[in-house]
Amino acid sequence: MPFEQSSCAVLSELNKATTYSDVLVQYGLRHIENASYLIAFVVQIVLNASIFLGVVSQFRTCMLTWPEIKSVFQLLPVERDEPNTERVLKRYLAILAAIAIVASAMFLCIEYGVSKAKETEQYTAIDNFLDDTTDLIVLTTEHGADEALEAVETGDQTQAVRAEYKAKRDQLIEESGGALRQQIEAYYQSCKDNVDAYLDWLYGVQGGFARFLPVFGKGMAIERFNALVINPVDRSSLEQAYKDYVASLRALYADYGEAINECNPSVAQDMATVDERFSDVSDAPNLWPLWNSDAQSSIAEERLLGVNAHFDRDSLKATIVEYIGTEQSSLMSSADAAENTLDSLGPEA
Repeated sequence: MPFEQSSCAVLSELNKATTYSDVLVQYGLRHIENASYLIAFVVQIVLNASIFLGVVSQFRTCMLTWPEIKSVFQLLPVERDEPNTERVLKRYLAILAAIAIVASAMFLCIEYGVSKAKETEQYTAIDNFLDDTTDLIVLTTEHGADEALEAVETGDQTQAVRAEYKAKRDQLIEESGGALRQQIEAYYQSCKDNVDAYLDWLYGVQGGFARFLPVFGKGMAIERFNALVINPVDRSSLEQAYKDYVASLRALYADYGEAINECNPSVAQDMATVDERFSDVSDAPNLWPLWNSDAQSSIAEERLLGVNAHFDRDSLKATIVEYIGTEQSSLMSSADAAENTLDSLGPEA
């Protein structure tokens, strides 16, 4: 492992590949020795000789004289001209310098890319390649080459199906999910626009009585908030759009499961069913989860009547609008949760 402690990211990554190849060679030689010691000895000689001769060949440049090195950058003599040993083209030297600069720049760019990948990714490209190679070797040694190739093809088909349905999922979220969010914003904006009608009641005679006696007035505030803010806005189209969107997500996952089952049944067996995957997702939306909970009474006192806060009209309006925004965020979160069930479509092949 010559580059294991190297500060260079490229050499550190290449060290993994060279070490891996060395281990494979040793593993193969041990198996050859079991079959024939003579064959193993010959293979060792060939491998070591090729490495030795390759290293020795790099020292040939040390045997060149200065005139021989200089002659590389000289013009070839033209016929009937006397050879001129002093004519060295400057552009040759410029080209050599440019090649060195470009090569250095490319190395620095590769070094930066590899360093960034090592910092931001759990596994680098070499790690993934070595893992895939190891899986293929193990599969081949255990089941034979034919079954290994079949498994690789099946895995490729599975990955193709995953890629196809990921693209469909992303398109569905972008188009239908985006349209749903627009409807959510429009619905709650209409409710916010109705807050002034509620405040007109609140600062009238009946509303003044409700604020003066909040114990009795909160019931009146709840009834008027429903009548003036919530009920006038049509919610049926939003509820239907939400139901259709969740149904589309469920159908996409169901189709994906069938497609995986066709190309790789073993992977399909480990996948959750549609109901299991969407067990925490409601098919119908709850547009006012806080309002329809036990918190309604406190919301009426603190938000709708402004008890003990001494709000003026504008401040109280801002408080009510903020509360409606909380209900809007809750429904947005429900849509996000439905989409998040498909973040990972299923087990890896």
